[in-house]
This record gives sequence, structure tokens and C-alpha cells, in this order.
Amino acid sequence: MNPREELENGIKLLNPIMEASGFHFVFESGGNSSGGIFSQGAFVSGRKRLELSFRYSLGCVEYRIDNNEISHAEYMEALGKKGEAKYPGFSNKPIMAFEHLASDISKFSETFLKGSEEEFITLIDSYKRKPKKSGFAALSSK
Repeated sequence: MNPREELENGIKLLNPIMEASGFHFVFESGGNSSGGIFSQGAFVSGRKRLELSFRYSLGCVEYRIDNNEISHAEYMEALGKKGEAKYPGFSNKPIMAFEHLASDISKFSETFLKGSEEEFITLIDSYKRKPKKSGFAALSSK
């Protein structure tokens, strides 16, 4: 399968979760680049966007409102769910990454899906201002 088809299969898996909160998917670009063939798009609702890209597997997953963005890993860390999150997980089947992401979104993403834009921007700002751990402390999931 090509990246567009892989992304389409993943979107089918995420659609029930995202559509229930008023999001719809928009394919934005794709083609060949120095890293290979890719496809990308976003689930959109108002100013909220869940951006996804696929090359050989699901890659960047970012939550965005205007110029405020946070990666999926950062979002899970901001929620204190870093150790519980399933995405990205490890599998040689590309659809598994979407299954892991769907699980995380269903369990942990209420603030993004149903909260106000201001509430989510506050969460992003709070996370970005928080001092980052380094060394062995960064290995902790707490």
C-alpha cells in the first residue's frame, strides 16, 4: 500500500472518535520528498487541528490551535499520562500505530476534543513553561 492508502485506513479507524466531537478529516498534501513518498492531513474542528503525517508509518502527530501546538508525546506528558500512553508503540503493521493513537485519544484527549480552545491553549502554555527534566530524571514517566 502507498502512504495515502495507509493514511486513509488509519483515518477510518480514527473517524468515529473524531467525528463524535465535530472533527472532519482533510487531506492536505502528499507526494515524493527526500525521505520518500508521504501523505498528510488533519482532523479539523474550528481552529482545532489534529495533524497527522504518514511516510513508512504514522509519524508526526500534533495538536494545534493557530500557532499553539503540542506533539502527542508532549500532550500525554502534560496530562501526566506519559507512562500510560500507547502511541507510538511498536509494530511492523502500520495500522497498529493508528490503533494505539485511537486508544490514547479515547482515553486521554477530552480537553482537546471537547474542551474550549482557551482551555487547550492554557494546557499547551503551561506545558511549554514547565522546566524540562534532563539526565536520568528525564527517564521517569512521572
